[in-house]
Amino acid sequence: MRRVVTWIPILTLVAVLIGYLARDSLAPPTEELVIEPPPAAKIPPLEVAERPRSLTGRVVDPGDQGVGSALVWLRAGDAPHWTYTEADGSFHLSELEVGPWSAIVMAIGFAPLALTIEETPDPLTIRFEKPFGPLPAMPPIVRADLAGTVTSRLPGPLEGCEVVLIPTLPPVTLSAPLPRRALVRPDGTFEFPELVAGDYQVEVRPEWAQGGSWPNLAPQARTFVHAVPDAARAPVRLEIELATGDVAGKLVNIDFETIEGGLLLLAQGSDPGRVWPTVESGPDGSFSLQGIPAGQYTLTARAGAATFVQEIEVRAGETTTLGVAPLEIRRGH
Repeated sequence: MRRVVTWIPILTLVAVLIGYLARDSLAPPTEELVIEPPPAAKIPPLEVAERPRSLTGRVVDPGDQGVGSALVWLRAGDAPHWTYTEADGSFHLSELEVGPWSAIVMAIGFAPLALTIEETPDPLTIRFEKPFGPLPAMPPIVRADLAGTVTSRLPGPLEGCEVVLIPTLPPVTLSAPLPRRALVRPDGTFEFPELVAGDYQVEVRPEWAQGGSWPNLAPQARTFVHAVPDAARAPVRLEIELATGDVAGKLVNIDFETIEGGLLLLAQGSDPGRVWPTVESGPDGSFSLQGIPAGQYTLTARAGAATFVQEIEVRAGETTTLGVAPLEIRRGH
């Protein structure tokens, strides 16, 4: 029994070796991979048509005076050819295929000519028809300097506000007025140099809305008719008093303790998507929103998870003091 156990591994190795040799002897022979370059492409030679012809000529006006710098363009076969005339109207084109040729001749002051040119050994004369009359003159654009001042019945900075002049009619002509913008200086003054005369809607943007289309701090439906200045070239004056008011109040909790860092969000009543920049309450809980156009608004106060919403009305030239209800803020113990 021990001899049988001893011979089993030996016989197993012999069987594996016989199988390996049989696999190699019975496997098909390996073919060597040969990589050859692709055959060269056979491209027929490019045949270019002969171009034995040439064209000499002169471009003149109805009085047979040469027209300089005129463009002479023609197609000979499949190839375009072009040149510009000399000061006396002469031109020359060479290496042309056999005609006839389609040509176009253009020059300032004349209607373009489209013609078919037959082969000829003689110089060709191309004559423009009656020239255009003088170019139409644009009507003069009436301009004048505009200067003005922005004022407010309530204290507050005016620097950085933007005065916007919007034409009341669309710009359908080249001389029509276009929208203009000017920044307000620290003293409330502004300027529009060389303003096109016309009717404008006057609007004023706060500093944070420069370049935008909303809100308007000026009185509604105010139209300015721009007049031509007098002989002394004194600028036209425009005085704008803002139609804005302020909103003030204080945030407290249910224990009537002041809330610092509460957020105040003001939204336009007719369009809740239009929201003013957020204001935070101060250390004493007070807050102030300045330069708000007169109208109806929704004021939202937030502190932590507490929220309070109040409908308010802002009047021009007045400060609206709000009695915001106490916010219920839970404190951790």
